[in-house]
Amino acid sequence: MADMDNSMTGIHPIGMNIVFAKIDEISIGKIKFNNLMTGLIDMDHVSKQYESLNIKPFDLIIGGDILHKGNAIINFKDKTLELFP
Repeated sequence: MADMDNSMTGIHPIGMNIVFAKIDEISIGKIKFNNLMTGLIDMDHVSKQYESLNIKPFDLIIGGDILHKGNAIINFKDKTLELFP
């Protein structure tokens, strides 16, 4: 893995730290992911913003790599996500 300074920018007004972790194996339904690199960030500032707007905060963000491998179908109207092996 290339050297990384472990910081990122986004909707937070200042940079934030990110911790990288490798998940050896994880399954979502019938789909198995191996050697998955993940980035872990503190989303507390986002949760506080959501709560101030009376929106339920989320617990995680699913990356495009998982959505792609899982042939994801996102139904925004029904608020569902389907993954297919």
